Amino acid sequence: MADQAVDKDMSYALMDDHVATTSFNMPSTAPTPPQACSPAAVKTTYEKSVDLGVKKCQQPKLKMLMSAVLSGAYLAFGGAVSIMIAGSAPDLNPGVRRLIQGLFGLPIGLTMIVLTGTQLFTGNMAFFTVAVWEKRVTFLEVLKSSGVIYFGNFLGSVLFALMIWGGRIIESDPNSAAFITNVAEYRTHTHWGIMFMRGLLCNWFVCLALWQNMAAGPNDIVSKAVAIYPTILGFVALQMEHSISNMYMIPQGMMLGADTTTGRFLWNNIVPVSLGNIISGILFVGVAKGFIFSKK
Repeated sequence: MADQAVDKDMSYALMDDHVATTSFNMPSTAPTPPQACSPAAVKTTYEKSVDLGVKKCQQPKLKMLMSAVLSGAYLAFGGAVSIMIAGSAPDLNPGVRRLIQGLFGLPIGLTMIVLTGTQLFTGNMAFFTVAVWEKRVTFLEVLKSSGVIYFGNFLGSVLFALMIWGGRIIESDPNSAAFITNVAEYRTHTHWGIMFMRGLLCNWFVCLALWQNMAAGPNDIVSKAVAIYPTILGFVALQMEHSISNMYMIPQGMMLGADTTTGRFLWNNIVPVSLGNIISGILFVGVAKGFIFSKK
């Protein structure tokens, strides 16, 4: 009887070893995620961008407005940092100064917008376009949502400028104050066509930066920052024009005594730059990506 019990125990032990070995050697059935730059990954990025466009376009309007106000303030925060750092060093080589503006300015604000999921009018031009391309939203829905977001971005930008002015933050450094007044005067006295073309170029690369961000993992903050920083640094260094950024920069300069008017601010800058931003976001990114990656 004892021998039979031992044989039985040994049989169970061998069975357990076999099961363990078989389980260990079984191939994984979990799907392998596509590599970052593979055709499958690029296609996945397109699909995620369409989904994001639908989500942003169909957000309840009151939440959309609040989100857009915050987004305008976040971008203005980056602009204020840029003014204080680049403006405080007037004797720097112009190239180095632009590099500093690109590193410590708008990329900070855009990274905040991406990580907090708020509404930015310019970037949405690409996402809304692919959502329309795939017939997930209508043109009328996009028109209504874009109006709410544009107004919210403008409101957030100007409110932030008022708070910076109220805190006498830029005025504490005469060089920075002189820097932003010069910027405001230059951007409102430059030819309409030049501002339009700079706006056209600018949002092409802003939308590409946001599109690249979609390729990063949802929780990979470092990859998201890497996707944003070089592209935004480039457009700042090339002195391209971003309408939402100018909604902060020019009013801030006007509050500090820039020799310009509200009419010049709106007609000579905001109108041409906004039109350029809209056209490039729609055509150069939204329509281009839809044409390339859509199944239709």
